[in-house]
Amino acid sequence: MSLEPSRIAHILRWSSVGGTEIATLRLMQHLPQFTHLAFLATEPSRAGALFADASFPVIPYRSAELSLRWPLPFIRSSIDLARNLRRFRANLVHCSDVMATLDAALAARLAGLPVVCHVRNPHDEIAARHWPILRLVSHFVFVSEHARDHFYSRIPPARASVIYDGLSIAGIAHDDARAEIGREFKLKPGIRLVAMVARLAPQKDHATFLRAARRVVGADPNTHFFIVGDCSSEPGSQRMYEHLLGMIAELGLADHVTFTGFRTDVAALVAAMDVMVLATHFEGFGLAVLEAMAEARPVVATAVGGIPEFVRDGETGLLHRHSDAEHLASQIQSVLRDATLAARLGKAGRHLVETEFSPAHFSHRIADLYAALLARS
Repeated sequence: MSLEPSRIAHILRWSSVGGTEIATLRLMQHLPQFTHLAFLATEPSRAGALFADASFPVIPYRSAELSLRWPLPFIRSSIDLARNLRRFRANLVHCSDVMATLDAALAARLAGLPVVCHVRNPHDEIAARHWPILRLVSHFVFVSEHARDHFYSRIPPARASVIYDGLSIAGIAHDDARAEIGREFKLKPGIRLVAMVARLAPQKDHATFLRAARRVVGADPNTHFFIVGDCSSEPGSQRMYEHLLGMIAELGLADHVTFTGFRTDVAALVAAMDVMVLATHFEGFGLAVLEAMAEARPVVATAVGGIPEFVRDGETGLLHRHSDAEHLASQIQSVLRDATLAARLGKAGRHLVETEFSPAHFSHRIADLYAALLARS
């Protein structure tokens, strides 16, 4: 008699779709030997639709902030989530980020389940009231060496792993993608395309991206910039969108910048670009950069966080100084003006993804971690 596959409950805190949600979906798709459940704090949502469209069960849960003065709402929500974990016969809980872990770690322990915390950003400081919750975590998975080194507390090696995300290569032809994007957005022939794929949030330094765009357009008006990301599904992204629209008007970039909003065809859009940019204040890893490298697109990214661990300046991409629009503009122009450099960076980036960031390597390490925790429990 064959055994039923172990059931992994993935906990997701946010309603919008960003790198965390995409990475979690890919993880689920790359591990078909397990049954996967998506527990989302906000339903219905765009994130919920992402997992439902991929045929994964979506289960809502109630999120409550831990307060030492008023702990009952948090305790009640943890008990409710623990009941749901048992109801859906989960065997292990995988929290998509630290905030999801704060929601679910106590519930997982109440249900008698091991819990994994995926750490996707540096967390040098964490409120003291959250320390007891994080001590319930069975194992921490860090997306980069930088994320591990900038965690609020040193985690014993037996309870921590650095596992880089893995990525499949879509292999979309640049010329075909470029023609399709040109038709959709009615772009004139020969225009140069630069894009940044990132959720509209304070972490992502869209302001520096736009100031750099102004410098690039001043030198070459035949350049168009795309901002790819959800603009409307939550109040924070709407406010950021309105702020950036004001910046665009002030900088005189109205004819040179397009917001695409949420896209399900990011790989095709990335493949159409001449340069992919990630301007950011901090970053645990930078999945959008890796996606561009997978499609052999030259990348320019901020030299912060885990990004320099795979964007090797002058080899697999170019780095720019944090919040330095002049330097970012110069790096973008270097790629646009030198076709040989652009091709070399794109080729080296794709080779790096193929050799060091494959889905097989990533899924094997996660599967081994799951197996070890399940055997222990």
